[in-house]
Amino acid sequence: MARNHGYMIYDTLFGTDEKSQVRPQMVDKWTVSPDRRLWRFTLRAGLQFHDGAPVTGEDVIASLARWGKRDAMGKKLMTFVERMDARGRDEIRIFLREPCGFVLEALGKPSSNVPFIMPRRVAETPADKQIEDYVGSGPYVFKSIGHYLSDRSWSSKWAIDAKYR
Repeated sequence: MARNHGYMIYDTLFGTDEKSQVRPQMVDKWTVSPDRRLWRFTLRAGLQFHDGAPVTGEDVIASLARWGKRDAMGKKLMTFVERMDARGRDEIRIFLREPCGFVLEALGKPSSNVPFIMPRRVAETPADKQIEDYVGSGPYVFKSIGHYLSDRSWSSKWAIDAKYR
Protein backbone atom coordinates (compact mmCIF):
# COMPACT_ATOMS: atom_id res chain seq x y z
CA MET A 1 0.00 0.00 0.00
CA ALA A 2 2.80 2.44 0.88
CA ARG A 3 4.52 1.72 -2.44
CA ASN A 4 1.33 2.47 -4.38
CA HIS A 5 0.92 5.71 -2.44
CA GLY A 6 4.51 6.58 -3.33
CA TYR A 7 3.94 5.99 -7.04
CA MET A 8 0.98 8.36 -6.91
CA ILE A 9 2.87 11.34 -5.49
CA TYR A 10 6.54 10.77 -6.38
CA ASP A 11 8.50 10.11 -9.54
CA THR A 12 11.66 8.11 -10.20
CA LEU A 13 14.76 8.60 -12.31
CA PHE A 14 14.02 5.39 -14.20
CA GLY A 15 11.08 3.04 -14.43
CA THR A 16 10.50 -0.47 -15.69
CA ASP A 17 8.27 -0.95 -18.73
CA GLU A 18 5.85 -3.79 -19.55
CA LYS A 19 8.76 -5.84 -20.94
CA SER A 20 10.80 -5.37 -17.73
CA GLN A 21 13.18 -2.99 -19.51
CA VAL A 22 14.54 -0.03 -17.55
CA ARG A 23 13.52 3.24 -19.20
CA PRO A 24 14.21 6.87 -18.26
CA GLN A 25 11.50 8.86 -16.50
CA MET A 26 12.98 11.94 -14.84
CA VAL A 27 16.27 11.45 -16.70
CA ASP A 28 16.71 13.00 -20.13
CA LYS A 29 20.07 11.40 -20.92
CA TRP A 30 22.90 9.55 -19.22
CA THR A 31 26.43 8.45 -19.98
CA VAL A 32 28.82 5.91 -18.51
CA SER A 33 32.59 6.31 -18.58
CA PRO A 34 34.65 3.69 -20.48
CA ASP A 35 35.81 2.17 -17.17
CA ARG A 36 32.12 2.06 -16.02
CA ARG A 37 32.95 3.86 -12.77
CA LEU A 38 31.40 7.28 -13.51
CA TRP A 39 27.71 7.59 -14.30
CA ARG A 40 26.33 11.00 -15.37
CA PHE A 41 22.61 11.70 -15.47
CA THR A 42 20.91 14.82 -16.83
CA LEU A 43 17.40 15.56 -15.62
CA ARG A 44 14.65 16.45 -18.07
CA ALA A 45 14.03 20.16 -18.38
CA GLY A 46 11.17 21.71 -16.44
CA LEU A 47 10.76 19.11 -13.68
CA GLN A 48 9.13 20.58 -10.60
CA PHE A 49 7.69 19.50 -7.30
CA HIS A 50 4.05 20.09 -6.44
CA ASP A 51 5.00 23.19 -4.42
CA GLY A 52 6.46 24.75 -7.59
CA ALA A 53 10.12 24.29 -6.64
CA PRO A 54 12.33 22.85 -9.38
CA VAL A 55 13.65 19.31 -9.03
CA THR A 56 17.44 19.62 -8.71
CA GLY A 57 20.42 17.34 -8.64
CA GLU A 58 20.73 18.04 -4.91
CA ASP A 59 17.20 16.65 -4.40
CA VAL A 60 18.17 13.53 -6.35
CA ILE A 61 21.39 12.99 -4.39
CA ALA A 62 19.61 13.35 -1.03
CA SER A 63 16.80 11.03 -2.15
CA LEU A 64 19.18 8.34 -3.37
CA ALA A 65 21.22 8.61 -0.17
CA ARG A 66 18.08 8.07 1.93
CA TRP A 67 16.92 5.17 -0.26
CA GLY A 68 20.40 3.63 -0.06
CA LYS A 69 20.01 3.37 3.72
CA ARG A 70 16.52 1.83 3.61
CA ASP A 71 16.43 -0.65 0.73
CA ALA A 72 18.39 -3.91 0.30
CA MET A 73 19.26 -3.21 -3.34
CA GLY A 74 20.01 0.41 -2.49
CA LYS A 75 22.33 -0.68 0.31
CA LYS A 76 24.11 -3.03 -2.07
CA LEU A 77 24.48 -0.32 -4.71
CA MET A 78 25.88 2.06 -2.09
CA THR A 79 28.69 -0.44 -1.34
CA PHE A 80 29.96 0.40 -4.84
CA VAL A 81 29.41 4.17 -4.54
CA GLU A 82 32.46 6.24 -3.71
CA ARG A 83 30.50 9.50 -3.83
CA MET A 84 27.60 11.25 -5.53
CA ASP A 85 27.37 14.90 -6.46
CA ALA A 86 25.30 17.38 -8.41
CA ARG A 87 26.76 19.67 -11.05
CA GLY A 88 24.51 22.59 -11.66
CA ARG A 89 20.80 22.22 -11.29
CA ASP A 90 20.24 19.22 -13.53
CA GLU A 91 23.31 16.96 -13.63
CA ILE A 92 23.97 14.13 -11.18
CA ARG A 93 27.20 12.15 -11.03
CA ILE A 94 27.69 8.83 -9.31
CA PHE A 95 31.31 7.78 -8.82
CA LEU A 96 31.83 4.07 -8.20
CA ARG A 97 34.79 2.39 -6.49
CA GLU A 98 34.56 -0.35 -9.10
CA PRO A 99 32.16 -1.14 -11.96
CA CYS A 100 28.70 -2.29 -10.94
CA GLY A 101 26.45 -4.14 -13.36
CA PHE A 102 23.10 -3.21 -11.84
CA VAL A 103 23.11 0.59 -11.54
CA LEU A 104 20.14 1.19 -13.86
CA GLU A 105 18.25 -1.83 -12.56
CA ALA A 106 18.61 -0.52 -9.01
CA LEU A 107 17.52 3.02 -9.95
CA GLY A 108 14.57 1.67 -11.94
CA LYS A 109 13.42 -1.06 -9.55
CA PRO A 110 9.63 -1.23 -9.29
CA SER A 111 9.15 -3.12 -6.03
CA SER A 112 9.08 -2.06 -2.39
CA ASN A 113 11.41 0.72 -1.24
CA VAL A 114 11.42 2.36 -4.64
CA PRO A 115 14.05 5.11 -5.14
CA PHE A 116 11.48 7.91 -5.21
CA ILE A 117 12.78 11.44 -5.71
CA MET A 118 11.65 13.97 -3.13
CA PRO A 119 12.77 17.45 -2.12
CA ARG A 120 16.11 17.52 -0.35
CA ARG A 121 14.53 18.89 2.84
CA VAL A 122 12.30 15.79 2.97
CA ALA A 123 14.96 13.28 1.89
CA GLU A 124 17.23 14.49 4.69
CA THR A 125 14.78 13.08 7.24
CA PRO A 126 16.73 10.37 9.09
CA ALA A 127 16.34 7.09 7.21
CA ASP A 128 14.84 5.36 10.26
CA LYS A 129 12.11 8.01 10.61
CA GLN A 130 8.83 8.34 8.72
CA ILE A 131 8.66 11.42 6.52
CA GLU A 132 5.98 13.97 7.36
CA ASP A 133 6.13 16.18 4.27
CA TYR A 134 4.59 14.57 1.19
CA VAL A 135 5.61 16.97 -1.56
CA GLY A 136 6.50 15.06 -4.70
CA SER A 137 6.61 15.51 -8.45
CA GLY A 138 4.47 12.55 -9.47
CA PRO A 139 1.07 12.45 -11.11
CA TYR A 140 -0.96 13.22 -7.96
CA VAL A 141 -0.76 15.75 -5.14
CA PHE A 142 -1.35 14.27 -1.68
CA LYS A 143 -3.80 16.42 0.28
CA SER A 144 -4.98 14.17 3.10
CA ILE A 145 -5.79 10.52 3.74
CA GLY A 146 -8.04 9.43 0.89
CA HIS A 147 -7.76 12.67 -1.07
CA TYR A 148 -5.42 13.26 -3.98
CA LEU A 149 -5.55 15.86 -6.70
CA SER A 150 -4.68 14.68 -10.16
CA ASP A 151 -1.63 16.05 -11.91
CA ARG A 152 -3.97 17.90 -14.20
CA SER A 153 -5.13 19.94 -11.23
CA TRP A 154 -1.78 20.79 -9.70
CA SER A 155 -0.10 21.58 -12.98
CA SER A 156 -2.72 24.24 -13.68
CA LYS A 157 -2.89 22.98 -17.27
CA TRP A 158 -6.10 21.10 -16.58
CA ALA A 159 -9.01 21.32 -14.18
CA ILE A 160 -9.78 17.81 -13.00
CA ASP A 161 -10.02 16.96 -9.31
CA ALA A 162 -10.03 13.24 -8.48
CA LYS A 163 -10.96 11.96 -5.02
CA TYR A 164 -10.02 8.40 -4.07
CA ARG A 165 -11.21 6.43 -1.06
